[in-house]
Amino acid sequence: MGRMETGGTHSGTVVRADTRFKGDLGERVDAYLEENDINATELVREAVADYLPDPNDDEGPRIRPPSTPELETALGILQDLARNNDGTIPKSVAKQELAQKHSRDKGACDTTLIQPLRREGYINELSAGPMGGRSMLRIVLPSDIPRILDAADDDEHETVADEWDQLDAAEPAARADGGDEW
Repeated sequence: MGRMETGGTHSGTVVRADTRFKGDLGERVDAYLEENDINATELVREAVADYLPDPNDDEGPRIRPPSTPELETALGILQDLARNNDGTIPKSVAKQELAQKHSRDKGACDTTLIQPLRREGYINELSAGPMGGRSMLRIVLPSDIPRILDAADDDEHETVADEWDQLDAAEPAARADGGDEW
């Protein structure tokens, strides 16, 4: 990695990072670039900007909206479905609703909407259990955000996985219609 001072049209320090992603990580990066129609430079810049704290930001933790308007719409649809079931919905129901609202097949909804929202931290896929069964999705609801922000204030080094564990361990709310199954 090189570091150089620049002049001319650039001001400040410019850091150049040449890297290779090999094996499974390389395949994941390649798939992400393809799915999101960005190049590797944009990905690395966005990742570093997200990773490093902004020294001028004194507003505390924030929840970043989904990265595209399409993902934002999909999240809204999923939140509406999950709101009365403690934030959980069967994955099959999620794919069916998204396919209907976005006029695409269920498989495409999984790869273009559900998986990107999962990578951005808005969805957690719950295991189907030892006997199989329905795969469930836990959707971040607006009501979850104060708890997530409080946890971020308490422990700035907590991971997204830790946040999900806290949400999963929370006492489930009763469904508005009194039911417990979809």
